[in-house]
Amino acid sequence: MRVKVFVDTNIIVDVLAGNRAHSDASKRIFALVFGNRIEGVIATQSLIDASYILRGEGISDFIGSVDKICNNFNIHYVDTFAINYACNHPTGDFEDDAMYHVAKLSFCDVIVTSDKLFKERHQGEDPNIQIMTPEEFVAKITVS
Repeated sequence: MRVKVFVDTNIIVDVLAGNRAHSDASKRIFALVFGNRIEGVIATQSLIDASYILRGEGISDFIGSVDKICNNFNIHYVDTFAINYACNHPTGDFEDDAMYHVAKLSFCDVIVTSDKLFKERHQGEDPNIQIMTPEEFVAKITVS
């Protein structure tokens, strides 16, 4: 059984910007998904947010990448359940709470994020979901 990995917005931005602190490890995660070694999950909102962030950084070739992402990742909607969860589980970050719930509803084993606060807010909330940085995940999957 392949590991099911929820990829947070910042990982998408790391890959497409290519010059950020976690870009190398994030690119390796994408390679694992593209190589069918792990199952990748992305939220619809993450694609929208990544587009906005990248445009602000002067990177305009986002649309060409979306097609490849959509053909290799499972794309899950941010639905009413995720919004209600975020409204009723206030950790201080509505977006992170919604993303966590999308990962949970998608039965992900791991959430990969470079957002340290995301990890602090949600680590241990569900014993079936691990939260890791891109570097932690790549190290773990390489050893396995």
